[in-house]
Amino acid sequence: MSQFTSSQASIIPYMLDSSQNDPEFINELKEVDQLYFQENVSSHSPPIVERSLLATLINSDECDSFDGVFDNNEIVDDECQTNSFVECMPTHGRNEDNEELEIINRMRQDSCQCMSINPKPCSMVVDFDSLFSYRNSCLEMSRSERELVIKSSLFAHRVNTSQTSTNRKKEKIRKKPSQTYFFMGQKICKKTFVFAHAISCSTLQKIAISLDKDGILPRVHGNTGKLPANALCFEDRQNVKDFIHEYATENALPLPGRLPNCPDRTMLLLPSDKSIAQVHDLYNQSAKLSHYRQISLKTFRSLWNDLCPQIALAKPMTDLCMTCQTFGSKLSQTGQFTDEQKNEIVISYKSHLDLAHKQREQYREMTASSKQIFLNENLHEGAEPCSRDICYHYSWDFAQNVHYPHHAQQVGPIYFCSPRKCHVFGMCAEGSGKQVFYLIDEAELPEKGAESVVSLAHHHFQHFGVGEKHAEIHFDNAVGQNKNHTVIWYAMWRTLTGLHETMSLNCMITGHTKFAPDYHFGIWKLKWRSSNAETMEEIAGSVTASSKSGHNVPQLVQDDNKPVVFFAWKTYLEQFFKLLKNITKYHHFTMDRSKPGIVTCKENMDSEEMCFNILKPLSPAAGELPPTKPAPGLDLRRQWYLYDSISPFFRAYNARDTVCPKPSKPKVKNQGMDSDSLPRKRKHSL
Repeated sequence: MSQFTSSQASIIPYMLDSSQNDPEFINELKEVDQLYFQENVSSHSPPIVERSLLATLINSDECDSFDGVFDNNEIVDDECQTNSFVECMPTHGRNEDNEELEIINRMRQDSCQCMSINPKPCSMVVDFDSLFSYRNSCLEMSRSERELVIKSSLFAHRVNTSQTSTNRKKEKIRKKPSQTYFFMGQKICKKTFVFAHAISCSTLQKIAISLDKDGILPRVHGNTGKLPANALCFEDRQNVKDFIHEYATENALPLPGRLPNCPDRTMLLLPSDKSIAQVHDLYNQSAKLSHYRQISLKTFRSLWNDLCPQIALAKPMTDLCMTCQTFGSKLSQTGQFTDEQKNEIVISYKSHLDLAHKQREQYREMTASSKQIFLNENLHEGAEPCSRDICYHYSWDFAQNVHYPHHAQQVGPIYFCSPRKCHVFGMCAEGSGKQVFYLIDEAELPEKGAESVVSLAHHHFQHFGVGEKHAEIHFDNAVGQNKNHTVIWYAMWRTLTGLHETMSLNCMITGHTKFAPDYHFGIWKLKWRSSNAETMEEIAGSVTASSKSGHNVPQLVQDDNKPVVFFAWKTYLEQFFKLLKNITKYHHFTMDRSKPGIVTCKENMDSEEMCFNILKPLSPAAGELPPTKPAPGLDLRRQWYLYDSISPFFRAYNARDTVCPKPSKPKVKNQGMDSDSLPRKRKHSL
């Protein structure tokens, strides 16, 4: 509630001592008063109440000693002593504050204008400062508290007997109660009483009626505890629930995941081709045909969340399992199948979901074990390999490339161009919850394949590993990057050279591969949307800023302390290891130092183990590394394209000269351009 005192008539709450006698300070205060606050004095008020800031702050006993401070329409000394309330018409502020100040000023200027009770108006009989303070106290009260105060005051001076009693007239039957109003022992009029309690006359009348009817109790609205006339009945809610369930039965895709607010029910994912608003339109059409009650979109959303929280709409970017999609399509068209075929589809679908669930549970158990080890052990990054007898879990994945220069508010033409690319590879240590973001410029990445993945993983084990003897790794089923011979050879190479005692490579079922790296990528992308980045260093800064707790760690290739080196792993390792047949059908690979060259493979968690020897007669030597691969750089055509088409979009000249400098060689005519050098064009439909 608004509360006005004399010190709030100005904007700056100065604290001045009444014994201030410094002339220099007083002169400075005059200048401040005339410069900032002279216009705050009301032009609508009579001359008798017009005061400046300085007159408000300085004690009235000293008014005579400051000549020229007040204007010709100032209050004299005796009025300064009696009036501590300072009137100032509002110039800025909330509407509520301005209205309140106008009411107070009007009451002070015009008074209650009644002479029937006292020789003077009631607002002048009582102390106005006390009246003003009491009103502010009432404004600070809640509605119920204020009504109880008013009822108590009315009850103390209210006559509501059946007969009137007077010395001059005969007793008559009382038609209405008799009420007198008092303030601090002084009889006042109704208008002053209403002003003191910050209410209107109509509100006072309603409170008085409630006093006669209910006594000294807070007023209760008549609709309290009653349902509104337009409230939905149980049958209406049940109709909405049945419709959503029927719609989900025909269109939803069951997933093995669970929702937090309904852990015992299977999650049903509706396709993203229809929004909730479109589903609501279908419901209203169905309700109209069935003569049911139609509802608004807001009510439909609320009922959906309350009654069917396990049914959700899939986002367009959500990865769907192809197998689940196929089974879902078949189940939605079961009318053409026999009962035996339907049972086979249901059994196969359930078997697929159970398998995905078991793979997910294995991942959760491994990550939970690593988190517990991190809490119990004193681990630190960059430890000596194979120095701690613990089992630690890692997972890695590539994120979608980002382009730079990038701005939170991109200009339109850049969407038709191909800015400079930054590849993002994340390797997460679930025990600590940290993920290292490898940010690789397009000129620094030799190729986005198995050798680059192995080089980045090797860098992570070297600089961010905790020295575990047993490593467990999860990645997706991408054959070109993860589940291939080069990655398996590298894991075997680490066990043979003493960098690990055992290594376990695990893949989740295709289509059910959401895991920790995706979580960290999502957190960064939220920050990336509102970030401005024109260099690799600024991209790294957005990664750091995306996690306040430091769980997202950027790593540049050209880092001064931990530079990333890419090696030719494939040509180096193929001289020691043989190919593994049928590699794509397996999801689990284990290498053990006690079994040199033996890879233990399993199709699924519960499948039978299959062992294969992939070691050739020649064994790798410890400490030996493959030859390095040089950075490919940018071809001349790409350099000129960046300079001509992308450099105008930079806001910082230093960043432009670094990222898109002018090539030192002239353009080459009649040379084909690759897809990355050409601008992206929209497809126009006829």
